[in-house]
Amino acid sequence: MIRLVLAVVVMLALSLAAAWLADRPGRLVLDWSGWRFETSVAAILAVLVVLTVLAALLHRIWLWLRDRPGALGRFRDRGRRRKGLEALTRGLVAAAAGDTRDAVRLAESAGRLLDEPALKLLLAAQSAQMTGDDVRAERAFNMMLERPDTEFLGRRGLLVLARRRQDLGAALAHARRAHALRPGTAWVLTELIDLEAAAGNFPAAADAAAQAERRGVLPGPEAARLQATALVELARRAEAEGDAKEALRASLRAHELVADFTPAVTLAARLLLARGKRRRATRLLTDAWAAAPHPDIAEAYLDLEPEAAPERRRVRAQELAALRPDDPESRLLLARAALAAGDLKAARNEIAPLAGEQAEPRVCRLMAEIDEAEYGDAASARDWLRRAANAPIRAAWRCTSCGFATPAWSAFCPACAAFGAVGWSLQAPAAMRPPLVTLGAVPLPLHGPAALPPVRGG
Repeated sequence: MIRLVLAVVVMLALSLAAAWLADRPGRLVLDWSGWRFETSVAAILAVLVVLTVLAALLHRIWLWLRDRPGALGRFRDRGRRRKGLEALTRGLVAAAAGDTRDAVRLAESAGRLLDEPALKLLLAAQSAQMTGDDVRAERAFNMMLERPDTEFLGRRGLLVLARRRQDLGAALAHARRAHALRPGTAWVLTELIDLEAAAGNFPAAADAAAQAERRGVLPGPEAARLQATALVELARRAEAEGDAKEALRASLRAHELVADFTPAVTLAARLLLARGKRRRATRLLTDAWAAAPHPDIAEAYLDLEPEAAPERRRVRAQELAALRPDDPESRLLLARAALAAGDLKAARNEIAPLAGEQAEPRVCRLMAEIDEAEYGDAASARDWLRRAANAPIRAAWRCTSCGFATPAWSAFCPACAAFGAVGWSLQAPAAMRPPLVTLGAVPLPLHGPAALPPVRGG
């Protein structure tokens, strides 16, 4: 609308100017060196307009000719870039399809066509990884460290290679530097938790888990569980070094973070008992049992009176079981206590509801003991033991990363070495694996220290 108004205004001005000149036809005479030129003012103005237009046109042509070599270069560069991006796209498709030869060839072609150093370094590392050439890949990743825009990616690639070599020190150094560059990145924090823990730096692992929660990388319960795991390991180490005060502080802090974390509860109760605080230890264990019964809690509770006779231990077992009378763990606790006290009938009555077709191994083993003690029936005991060998293990410490069942809790899974993944499970799930992301052709676990063995101390 504005342009239309401006056009109308300009046309009106030109019309007025033409009318004004028409009313004043005037003549222009020029005498010069024997020549006489005579014309109207309107003609002179028309000539001036034409000359101005021609001058402007010639100026534009000159500018076009002056910039023509650069324009040709830019056109050629655009063509190279288009071909480079096309080669890069086809190379990524070939990599996804598993065609290593084409992927490497296209990646190298894209590197030649694209005049971008950062991308060339990435493509060099990519092609080296596809061919399994770790030496060339490491060289490319080290070159990335020299550029601010590629250092972070280079650190990740070098961390992957260090993990593959099981070089814990190098992997941890790269993780720490990556954390300094981008502290809020999810993979950096999860790697830092695992690597600090594997190196025995449990305070640093707990701090990384707290950061992961604050930045929304890990949900609150998972971050708290990882912190509690690190604190329990810190408490164990402090106890082994004779620092009972620090061990108690760390174990109680772990219990505060995760109230039903059995390893923290049992460790704290034992340390409290050693300091003569039996009443507080008892309250800690009874509260934990009321929240989530567990055989380790029952054992720790009975050990508060290690010299007690079987009948006294049975009374204490009854006191604890009364907090959760219908729980299977309470029945198992009462059955064991009755068996130890020689009351075989009571032991059988307690365990019988659990000894059906789907009885788990520990129930079958307890039934074998009762049969042999009560009737001397070795054949029946063998049958129960055979069932125990074939029964699925449901209630057990189990790794949430690989599904491995272990008889005792540990901070690191004995099978896959994942940190903080062992938890109490009442089912026998199918084996699970941690999610993977890839950098080139190298898989990178998002959680768990992969194949690295746990390193204690320092």
